[in-house]
Amino acid sequence: MRAPGLSIFSGLLEVVLDFSIIRYQERSHLPRGRQQPQGLTKCQRVQFVTNGSQAIEWVPADPRKELGRILDIDERPEETEVHLRAMLDCQYPFGAAVGAPILLYISSLIYSLATLHNAEGDHDTARSLASGIWWMNIVHIAAISACLPASNNPSTAAAIVKMQRIKVSFQQRLGNASEHSEIEDRVQARLEAWSRLSPSYHARYEPMSIWNKCKSKASWLRRTAACKQPWFRNNIELTLQGWIFLTFVAFLLTLFRSVLAFWIEYTIQRLV
Repeated sequence: MRAPGLSIFSGLLEVVLDFSIIRYQERSHLPRGRQQPQGLTKCQRVQFVTNGSQAIEWVPADPRKELGRILDIDERPEETEVHLRAMLDCQYPFGAAVGAPILLYISSLIYSLATLHNAEGDHDTARSLASGIWWMNIVHIAAISACLPASNNPSTAAAIVKMQRIKVSFQQRLGNASEHSEIEDRVQARLEAWSRLSPSYHARYEPMSIWNKCKSKASWLRRTAACKQPWFRNNIELTLQGWIFLTFVAFLLTLFRSVLAFWIEYTIQRLV
């Protein structure tokens, strides 16, 4: 229950951060007559979209540096626009990637609930339906991750740089894991290295897990000149009420499927 809850919370937090940046990156609340401060520069906006879902630290290839030389919107605006539109076209529409599977899942769930009266006392049906509802967190995580503007596929960015893929050995991954500053990052990196699982994408860059993307994006944002301006920082930072609300929503989405699965199995078992 903890891992889905953290993934849902991190995804919701990144959605709010992305929305705040897009909404307030050119706004200010200064009185009239004073110079209006600028938000993120054009190059930083490009980095915000292209590097949001890719690992930047402790990886063989840094997409921020390599893509920055190619996606230079100040020097080559037309070429950069073509690349960005191509990256956007490579992403699946929300309806095809998430909407259709969710609709199919909900339809099958409604059908199963509607036919429960024919399965009174059936232990196998109750157990199967409760198990299917318990895995509803996959639907929640997929829907939230599809709302993020950054592409989850690093192969799209790798095709633009036109450079070979870098193979990292087991010893190199363990060495990179030891260089992380935070304990939780070191533990996670070591577990990923010891798992010996092949990467999901065979590309030059490596994708970032959903519970690390928001932290990495926030760390990158704090180093920008726009975040040093009070009006920008106050508008993108989450308030205490916002933290409480996001925690409540993530907890509710995680708790809902567990309670519903328990209630369905208990109700059917009681009718035996």
